[in-house]
Amino acid sequence: RQQRRRELEEEWGERWRRRQEEEREWEDRVERRRLEWRKNMEGMLSQHRAEMEQMQARVLHVQQGMITQIVGLVAQWSGPSLHSGGLSDGTGFANHHSHHHQDYVSQMMQNLHHVSGIVHGDNRVDGESQDDQFIVDEG
Repeated sequence: RQQRRRELEEEWGERWRRRQEEEREWEDRVERRRLEWRKNMEGMLSQHRAEMEQMQARVLHVQQGMITQIVGLVAQWSGPSLHSGGLSDGTGFANHHSHHHQDYVSQMMQNLHHVSGIVHGDNRVDGESQDDQFIVDEG
């Protein structure tokens, strides 16, 4: 009778050890899958971030080009008409106006480059990581 009891206890102990080992193996598999999923997600986020930065750069480039063209058109349109009754040789106030126009365009371009820097992440809030920034389409 004691022999049978010992055999049953050993059998139960062996089953328990096997079950513990199976649980450890299962937990290891789950952890590996979790790490693999996280690695894949980080890769996808990195790729998405790079694509969004490229898109922002293209949009900003187009905007800068359009603004430059608009400023040029406005300057051409307003320059001669505002000063057309002035000096006959085209010097004096007209050249003075042209100089200020160049300063204005230069300042505008500097401002656009500053905005470009902000768009590309120069204004991050302390403690905010890129992982915290998502684009949400509410449309």
